[in-house]
Amino acid sequence: MPPGRRDAVLARSGGRCEGCGALLGWNAECHHRKAKGVGGSSDPSIHSMSNLLMLNVRCCHEPATNAERWTKVNGLRVPNAGFPLAVPVLYRGRRWVWLEDDERVVDAPFDDEQRATEVARRAGAA
Repeated sequence: MPPGRRDAVLARSGGRCEGCGALLGWNAECHHRKAKGVGGSSDPSIHSMSNLLMLNVRCCHEPATNAERWTKVNGLRVPNAGFPLAVPVLYRGRRWVWLEDDERVVDAPFDDEQRATEVARRAGAA
């Protein structure tokens, strides 16, 4: 991981788990949404801000690492052929957002049709 990247993800999180919103403690883990072990390690964007989340180990990181279904539904995991920029995240368990590579968190459209249009646009640009 590039120097300072973990610190940037931690700063973006504001000290809260980006999966559920709980306060982060000693058990925070920088999580790769597109896993390194499923083709992500050869992807040059593996350590991009859009692919990283700061998660509590027990409540969010372990389930995401174990590929529990809800973690894909909530955007904590990105499918093997997916693009992190094109997969919204249920941020802190409250609102759908896009994680941008410039460290911003941008609200995703609430409407399913608008969100699907934006997903297609982002996937085409990736």
